[in-house]
Amino acid sequence: MTAGVRGTEFSIKITEENGVKYDIVKVYEGSVEVTLKSVDTKSYEGNENNNKEQDKLTQDFESGKITLEEFSTKSVEIANRQPNVSTKLKLSEIIEPGYLIKTDGKALGDPVQFNTSDDTWFIIYE
Repeated sequence: MTAGVRGTEFSIKITEENGVKYDIVKVYEGSVEVTLKSVDTKSYEGNENNNKEQDKLTQDFESGKITLEEFSTKSVEIANRQPNVSTKLKLSEIIEPGYLIKTDGKALGDPVQFNTSDDTWFIIYE
């Protein structure tokens, strides 16, 4: 994942649960945009047949069986049938103060509220 700083105080912690590593971002002040760095959408529900069709289409074009125009037209048709992954799979989330988000790198969890007064590592006492 990546975290875009928006003038804020936040922490990132890496934990492991049942053999799975998780990143946890906690926001204390300001906001942080958390975005999954890379998501394999090829196996996402509904995409498998379209991916096979696109692979076959690419092979037909590369072997000269179809023209560039046919390849382009059919590629657009296949793309239009793809499920809109971004509306079904959350790829980015802006986290506000007092909330945390947890990810395994494949999907973002929902923001969860936490008690910021119990977690004050960032306060400098003079």
